[in-house]
Amino acid sequence: MCGIFGILTNNNSSSIDSDKVQKSAILMSHRGPDAYGQWGIQNKIELAHCRLSIIDLSSEGNQPFFSHCNDYVIVFNGEIYNYIEIRNELKLLGHNFRTNSDTEVLLNSYIEWGERCVCKFNGDWAFAIYNIKENSLFCSRDRFGVKPFNYALTKGQFAFSSEIKSILHYYPHLRQPNYNVIANFCRNSLGAQTEDTWFVGIKRLLPAHNLIIKNGKFSIYRYWDYPTRTLNDISLNDAVVIYKDLFQNAVKLRMRSDVPVGTTLSSGLDSSSIVSVLRNFYKNSHKTFTAVFNPVEYDSLDKSVYKGDILIDEASIVEKLACDLNLDAHLINIPDTDFVNELHS
Repeated sequence: MCGIFGILTNNNSSSIDSDKVQKSAILMSHRGPDAYGQWGIQNKIELAHCRLSIIDLSSEGNQPFFSHCNDYVIVFNGEIYNYIEIRNELKLLGHNFRTNSDTEVLLNSYIEWGERCVCKFNGDWAFAIYNIKENSLFCSRDRFGVKPFNYALTKGQFAFSSEIKSILHYYPHLRQPNYNVIANFCRNSLGAQTEDTWFVGIKRLLPAHNLIIKNGKFSIYRYWDYPTRTLNDISLNDAVVIYKDLFQNAVKLRMRSDVPVGTTLSSGLDSSSIVSVLRNFYKNSHKTFTAVFNPVEYDSLDKSVYKGDILIDEASIVEKLACDLNLDAHLINIPDTDFVNELHS
């Protein structure tokens, strides 16, 4: 998880305060405590990045990151899991690399394939690539919207950020609540599924969408949609084999990292399946983390979705799974009283 922030002005008369950009971006330092970088062209663009190092821990991977030709610069939050395969393909096409980062693979992919590069990525991302010669900006968000991308068009400028508070810090006049969106969240728990945010002048780039600013024109389009093709003439056993292969490959690919990888583990089917699969190829003790609540505090309403008055206790299930799979399980007690102390104004 990194933090990205940037401002692009549409005309030379609209200035950008680089010091204020830094103060706005630093509000997201919790997203990227390993390094901070900033670059800009006066009264044209300013880009900032808070880095959390996962792939290639050297300073060569710090951002904003420039291409070999120095015509392109990128700020990127996320991870391209199949970056090794894409890197090998790009090498065959004549591209050179000075780092081992997926950031450089992403940038060279854009240089080679343009906007279509995102169709090659297996990963989670939110990024912005600036073409210095053309004064154009290409932004993208991953297929399922795992990584956030918020933006605003105001005062002749385009601003984007991983978190809305950074945009609000730079543009205080945007602190205007969008009551319809807030009410819809309170009534129906809906919010992140739409482009509207809790603030009237701030939007979110929807999952599987690209955003382009070029020649003074602003455009957004969808680059991917859910597949509709179904295999109706396949047996159950064959379907199980295919699904198992897809699932195992997906888990294995996401274990690529230059830092230790841990897993959040509940007593549910999803996380238990992921941890069980990764133990097939990751033989060392694996750390898992589970939030534990006092089971006696659950009332009848909490238990209403279950049959009978059962004991809700994730900890006991996690402990059994940890024993079976030789996990280094960390069960963290979360008293309700802790939440109030952690809230910030």
